Amino acid sequence: MIAIISCGKRKSPYAKQAHQLYEGVYFKMLLKNALRLVELPHIYIISSRYGLVNSKQIIEPYSQTITANTWSIAGKIWSRGWDGGGSKF
Repeated sequence: MIAIISCGKRKSPYAKQAHQLYEGVYFKMLLKNALRLVELPHIYIISSRYGLVNSKQIIEPYSQTITANTWSIAGKIWSRGWDGGGSKF
């Protein structure tokens, strides 16, 4: 089983693993709840810049917003049986 959560606007100014990059309260709550279901390597984050990334993947900070199109593409990935590889939107 995997868990997919959304990214957050507030980010570290330095490259970090995805689960450490996002610093907002809402993101931390989503991550905490996801960790109740699965271990960290099985948590994926929908990033408005990088697409669907593993929570342990190192990514650079960015300034971009999730759009309706991002969620639409994420839904298509999910419905097609995503294979766990990186997916850039």
